[in-house]
Amino acid sequence: MRDQLTLRVTQASIIDREVQVTRGRQGIGTRIDLTATTPTATQPPDTARLIAEAKLVTNTTLMTAMHDQLVQRYLVPASLQYGIYLVYWISPSQRSAGQSPKGTADQAELMQQLKQQATAAAGQGLRIQPFLLDISHP
Repeated sequence: MRDQLTLRVTQASIIDREVQVTRGRQGIGTRIDLTATTPTATQPPDTARLIAEAKLVTNTTLMTAMHDQLVQRYLVPASLQYGIYLVYWISPSQRSAGQSPKGTADQAELMQQLKQQATAAAGQGLRIQPFLLDISHP
């Protein structure tokens, strides 16, 4: 995702991604997954910053992380208003046993739930866009 964003923004933009950590060690999930910062075409000049939080569809915090992580841990403390909540989708038939939290078997239903959460965040002056990225094997 970072590489694709880098191709689409100006050279003055900065795209940072979460540092890769070894599984089983403390600290996983305590860093922002991606930030994009770019100069604005305003007078006076300023910068715009966007934070993206990404979760695998089988993550046990999938339905709480938009609020708990993206909003409360990242956007609000940094006084930012724009965020992306990216869900990596894996077809239910390709998930390991015990890897399917309740309510995540249907893409449309999941997107509806995430859009409802984003709408609730809009009441706090935040703009969050949820996305599903299907990474299932063909």
